[in-house]
Amino acid sequence: MIRGVTVDLFGTLIRPVDGAGDHRRRRELLLDALEGHGHSVAIADLTFAYRTAEDICFAEVATLRHSGPQDVIRLMLEHLRISWTPGLVDALESAIVPIARARWDVLPGAEEFLDRAVAAGLRLAVISNVVWQTGDDLDAGLEDVGLRQYLASDAVVCSEAVGFYKPRMEPFSAAMEVLDLSPEVLVHVGDDFVSDYLGARAAGMDAIFLDKGRADAPTAARRADGLNALLGADWTEYFDWNSHDR
Repeated sequence: MIRGVTVDLFGTLIRPVDGAGDHRRRRELLLDALEGHGHSVAIADLTFAYRTAEDICFAEVATLRHSGPQDVIRLMLEHLRISWTPGLVDALESAIVPIARARWDVLPGAEEFLDRAVAAGLRLAVISNVVWQTGDDLDAGLEDVGLRQYLASDAVVCSEAVGFYKPRMEPFSAAMEVLDLSPEVLVHVGDDFVSDYLGARAAGMDAIFLDKGRADAPTAARRADGLNALLGADWTEYFDWNSHDR
């Protein structure tokens, strides 16, 4: 019987309000900060260097080492052939990180799913791969959108704190420890086939892949369009939604 659920954050529970706009604003702030430190850079060069640095750091998911904002900034400066100093990196980080840590939308079914899970006596945790956010940022963001109330005080697990990304075992193990549950009674729900579905299965948990209805999505033993679907009759027996005795 399932006794606990771990849930991915971005793309599963929430999404940025204006991801494209945030990226544009971040590049504008980087230009201003660089000029303030005596470095004049063309917007095209900055855009290319920034995207390259982010791509490299997000690709670290494949090598499973956590990357943070300063990693992105250092790589960007190296690509621009600007010698970086701790002071310059700190200044650039201070200029742009608040943009990355703002304004989320709750995805359809997210709050209803968490509410149903709590009512059914299931223990809940969030497991998130992050680059621009810290655990404190995730806590604050979840509070802002009204989802933090469904989670225990330490039940937000992120790569920034653990030091590794999903699909590696460490983030899942940290959630198991927080929930005080063995993997056999846990299910992980997420929208990334490798990080969420395969990662959870490798950690000994059951897993549900949210394929968003994509026709080209990989095949998974358990899959659904989104969290809304998990509230339907097809999943009542699996989650034992009517139970209050776990």
